[in-house]
Amino acid sequence: MSEPKVIVLLASYNGVVWLAEQLNSILNQVEVDVWLIVSDDLSEEATLGYLKLRANQDVQVKILPQGQKFGNAGKNFYRLILEADLSDGDYVAFADQDDIWEVDKLIRHVELMRQHQ
Repeated sequence: MSEPKVIVLLASYNGVVWLAEQLNSILNQVEVDVWLIVSDDLSEEATLGYLKLRANQDVQVKILPQGQKFGNAGKNFYRLILEADLSDGDYVAFADQDDIWEVDKLIRHVELMRQHQ
């Protein structure tokens, strides 16, 4: 059986101080095939530059094109839900820009969803 594909949606804004550790914790998840889609809310510091660097280094990281200012995480996540291509994922997860995840976070949640349908 292949690993379940989990698409993680990340809404970012001025969060470069957390991104290296956070992205590593997301992309290093065990027993799942992780893909990360990011919407940056017109950050005023190095967040977008760091995200572009990571996207150039890792095909599992995608950044939605910047557009309007959303002004809060809720609207930014809503944009991700509407615009991110989720069609080939088995599961979707959401990440705040300062989350650091245990390596088995996603597989534990996948197993809970499978158990409880």
